[in-house]
Amino acid sequence: MVEGKSDQESKVYTQTFLGLVQSIAAAGMAQLGKMANPVTGKVEKNLEQAQSSIAMLEMLKAKTKSNLDKNEETVLDTVLTNLRLNFVEEAKKSQEKPSKSEDTKKEPAKEKDAKSEQG
Repeated sequence: MVEGKSDQESKVYTQTFLGLVQSIAAAGMAQLGKMANPVTGKVEKNLEQAQSSIAMLEMLKAKTKSNLDKNEETVLDTVLTNLRLNFVEEAKKSQEKPSKSEDTKKEPAKEKDAKSEQG
């Protein structure tokens, strides 16, 4: 419970805090391409923005240290762990897939090599 606050005020603060955490987490999942962007309705991936969402939650955790009840702390830790694991997964996927522009750059070079060997 928040010091000097009634049970009702404490419940409101808890609900508001958890809503904030869930809102940032949902933005992070959308930025990881795990769900549709609520604004555009499209699945879009932006790992830099996802990293910013994770950093925001890490800052919240640091700034609220020793001020959270057990449930708030558990929710925040769970959300952070989930986002971090999904971030690593998506970052690996991005590294494994060569971009289309890299593929097209490599193809002409292969064709040139084949032509020079024939000629």
